[in-house]
Amino acid sequence: MATNLYSKILKLAVEGNNEEALVLCDELLQLRGDSFDFNLQGVCFYNLKRYDEAIQAYDKSIELNQENAYAICNKGHVLYDIGNSGEAFKYYASAIDINPKFAHGHGGMGKVLSLQGKAKESIEHFDKAVEFDSQNPLFLCNRAKAYKQLGESELAFNDFKAASTLIEKGRFGDLTSGIIDYIKETLKDLLILETITKKAEKAIEKLDATNPEFSEVIEQFEKLKQAKEVVTDNVVKTLNDKKAPLTTQETMTKEKILHILEQDSSQILTVLDEYPEAVNYSEVIPFLIKQLQISSRED
Repeated sequence: MATNLYSKILKLAVEGNNEEALVLCDELLQLRGDSFDFNLQGVCFYNLKRYDEAIQAYDKSIELNQENAYAICNKGHVLYDIGNSGEAFKYYASAIDINPKFAHGHGGMGKVLSLQGKAKESIEHFDKAVEFDSQNPLFLCNRAKAYKQLGESELAFNDFKAASTLIEKGRFGDLTSGIIDYIKETLKDLLILETITKKAEKAIEKLDATNPEFSEVIEQFEKLKQAKEVVTDNVVKTLNDKKAPLTTQETMTKEKILHILEQDSSQILTVLDEYPEAVNYSEVIPFLIKQLQISSRED
């Protein structure tokens, strides 16, 4: 009976019915109350962002079984979410000590290291997380962010595409936050490119038309604008695709998207505004075109 009840609670939690699941958790704890039962209760509390209660449940789970890597790792998730990444790291490390092939432990370690700016080290753990659970899109999304930290745009985009495919297939259908974050970061990049394009335009106006590099710079500048438009169009199409997991309640246009992102990107734009006027656009523009071509590459 307890096994069937556990399965029912787990199903409710996965479907997002955590309040209902918690009611049944009380029944399960009275009926059996082992380490994994308390861990499941912690998951329900965590999903409802009732973090203090989640920690209490995980502590009880760990007290009953100090080798329960799931409860140890899950407590790490709570600590990470409330801003205590240092303590979270210790719990993730403990979970891996218990089970070196525990994907979620490696995924957690990767998140903390990425937060600390240690992208290379984080990718090592994300690699292991993907190796031990290749069907979890969250690990792919987080590895994509780490690749972006290193400037590895092509590798990041490949992970993003793989994660999107997994979500489209139905696994973790409610896990769109990582994809949305990645799309948002991509759009921020586009916003930066928009600003750089405007700066380049002003700089070009000051160039001497007799300069031997003038025609080449103009040609590169036009390619940049075309490539940027293609990528922006593709992202807008993705956001409005009714089959995609990113479906929005209203039609998203370039103007709306850039307006929304501008609110979050004021700091980035401030930095760009401080760039010296004497930027060597003949070197910058080809690099930007390459990044855009990578991002818009077909499957």
